[in-house]
Amino acid sequence: MRQTRASIDAVARLTAELGPGPWPLRDVRAAGWTDPALRAAITAGRLVRPRRGVVALPGASDADPRHDIRAALLVVGSCAVISHDSAVRWHGLWQPRTMSPLVHLTVPGEPGRVDRGVRIHRSALPPELVTTTHGWPVTTLARTAADAARGRPLIDAAAVVDSA
Repeated sequence: MRQTRASIDAVARLTAELGPGPWPLRDVRAAGWTDPALRAAITAGRLVRPRRGVVALPGASDADPRHDIRAALLVVGSCAVISHDSAVRWHGLWQPRTMSPLVHLTVPGEPGRVDRGVRIHRSALPPELVTTTHGWPVTTLARTAADAARGRPLIDAAAVVDSA
C-alpha cells in the first residue's frame, strides 16, 4: 500500500511539475525519476509509453486527439512542425473522408529515424508558414489547407480550403 501511494504521489508531482504530458524521458529523468521507478510506474499502469522515448498518463490519448501528435513531435525533435492531415486535426478544420491515420510532421533536410505511425515530409518551411498553436509548432492555416488539398478529390480539397 505504501509503495502504491508513493507511486501515485510521484505521478501527481510529475504532472504538477511538467504539465499534462506527454513528456520526453529526458525531462522525466531530470525531474528525479530513475529508470527502475519509470519501469515500475509503467508496469503498474500509472504511466504509458505512447512512443519510444516518451511517457504519458494512461488514457490521455483518448481524452485529447492531439496527444499522439505531441508525442511524435517530442520524438522527432525541435526542428519538426505539425503538418498535412495532422495539422488539419490540430487546427480543427473540416476533415476529408480519407484522412491519414499517420502523424504527419515536416522537417528541414533529411528525415531521421522515427517511430512507426509517423510520416515525415521534407521541406525548408519559411518562418511565415509556421505558427504556434496550443504551444506547439504547426503549419499556418493557408499552408495546412494547401498541403491537405494536394492529391485529394476536388470536393474534399475545396472543403478543406474553405474551412481554413
